Amino acid sequence: MRQREKEILDEILGKKYDTKIRPGPSSNSTSGETQVDVNLLIRSVSKIDDFNMEYSVQLTMREEWYDDRLRYDQYRRLGASAAPEFPPYLTVSDTTRVWMPDIFFINEKQGHLHALIKPNAYVRIFPSGQVLYSVRISLVLSCPMYLHFFPMDRQKCSIMMASYGFPTEDLIFNWKSVEPVQVPNLTLPRFELEDLRTTTYDRVTNTGGYSTLQVDFILRRNFSYYMTQMYIPCIMLVIVSQVSFWIDENGQS
Repeated sequence: MRQREKEILDEILGKKYDTKIRPGPSSNSTSGETQVDVNLLIRSVSKIDDFNMEYSVQLTMREEWYDDRLRYDQYRRLGASAAPEFPPYLTVSDTTRVWMPDIFFINEKQGHLHALIKPNAYVRIFPSGQVLYSVRISLVLSCPMYLHFFPMDRQKCSIMMASYGFPTEDLIFNWKSVEPVQVPNLTLPRFELEDLRTTTYDRVTNTGGYSTLQVDFILRRNFSYYMTQMYIPCIMLVIVSQVSFWIDENGQS
């Protein structure tokens, strides 16, 4: 099986394949643009900083698109005996060998890819030419906050992604139709996740319009935390401080 995978990879990623050329349109494209479906798995939110108005998140981003040049179902061998030798998908650990969408995070302040032991990224190529790219990322993202009703406030923190160089005529991002953003067992510091909303729109700049994805996390501050950590201790301190006014200065009861 491994030898068969190597043969197919060498064939489809040979000299004819150019990673600098954008793949052609898929069957659901309205014109000549490349359609890319995006899915996010939120692994953790480690810090929500009110002072710097930012938050830290670790996520897995998955992108899927169609590249006709990477189809390999034509290499399927005929005959039942050879069927098990045909791989259901091919895994490419070196992501630079395949054309990649130029997505970037608009409200990013800091970020890095994970590469402990080996880079946490891979590409899967399916027989039909469908490509799946998965990567693990840690980000510090800007989150403007309005603190008028602190500590009984609600905040909206977003993740905004867009194409850096391809306008909407060439590249369009879409949220995956099923579970575009996954947040399994997400624990937030001092907040509770009340809702999340995904939107798609075109971001217009001087150089054109760029396909943009946005997910908004509606966060409700956990008032019980401030009640136990701030309000009750302060109330008790005030009560204790009042005891001194009831002590007779002459030491008499």
